Amino acid sequence: MGKRVYPTGRLCRCGCGQPAKKNVGPDGRNRGWYKYAEGHQPPRPFCSAAVRAKAHRSSYNRLPVGSRRIHEVKGKQYWVVKVADRRRWQLEHRVVMSQVLGRPLLRSEHVHHKDNDGLNNDPDNLQVVSGSEHRKIHNIESPAPTCTCVCPGCGASLTHFKKLGKRAKS
Repeated sequence: MGKRVYPTGRLCRCGCGQPAKKNVGPDGRNRGWYKYAEGHQPPRPFCSAAVRAKAHRSSYNRLPVGSRRIHEVKGKQYWVVKVADRRRWQLEHRVVMSQVLGRPLLRSEHVHHKDNDGLNNDPDNLQVVSGSEHRKIHNIESPAPTCTCVCPGCGASLTHFKKLGKRAKS
């Protein structure tokens, strides 16, 4: 095996090509390398990854009222609309139906897309239903998994819903 070669210096991350200095602590111990040459700084300095993530998220909040963006809920895409100045976004199909009805929707009221396209918010494609009705509509389209078992005592055949995600007790 050959001898391992360690770099003798690091270059500034801004791309200028100047060498970055070695970071030496007050006790004289090596603390690694600085990321930037002296006097150079990153384009947008953030004190932590959390602050950087917050700044990215808040870029949506700078958009004007009435702006639209696509939001994903449980694997399906829907339009959301900014309805107030400070971080107030609402699903567009709920806004459309409340305008059609002339009143705000109740939390218990669901809006069903008849063609199952969450991005098609045409009023003719939307239907206000209760939560139980909405589950029935979607269960008809994709029924819950069932299991047919035979009773060991009497031999009767029983059909019941599978319990997903639960292990059988042994």
